[in-house]
Amino acid sequence: MVTANVSFNYTITASVSNVASLSYYPLIFLVLLILPLIVLIITLRINISNSAKIFIMLFNISYLLLLPGILISIMGDFELKFYIYEIILNNNHLTSYFSIISSYLAGIYSFGTFIIIIFIIISFTMFCYYKSKEVYNCLKKKY
Repeated sequence: MVTANVSFNYTITASVSNVASLSYYPLIFLVLLILPLIVLIITLRINISNSAKIFIMLFNISYLLLLPGILISIMGDFELKFYIYEIILNNNHLTSYFSIISSYLAGIYSFGTFIIIIFIIISFTMFCYYKSKEVYNCLKKKY
């Protein structure tokens, strides 16, 4: 186990489990990208009121709008740890795997932005549909 104190007093311990945890970053990316789709499918499948569906869709849209920033911060954290471990370990064979993971993260992020835009369009369309359905039902009750 190696401990290093890097600038800004950022102390990091380079143990095998800490270094191996960097391989989970692509999985975290995929889970964060698939989560809005799961919420969308569950919201459409369960039998709840239109106002509850509108509320869930509104939170799904806000999550989707925040998702690129979340993914960028995860990439920044990965790159910082990658840089620190590269300096601490000074092992070209091991750090080559980090660069492979980094390229996978960049690929997932570039593909993820396309998916996020599609999810925003779908969620906004469903939000408008259920909102108009609720307004129609409200006007139908009045007249």
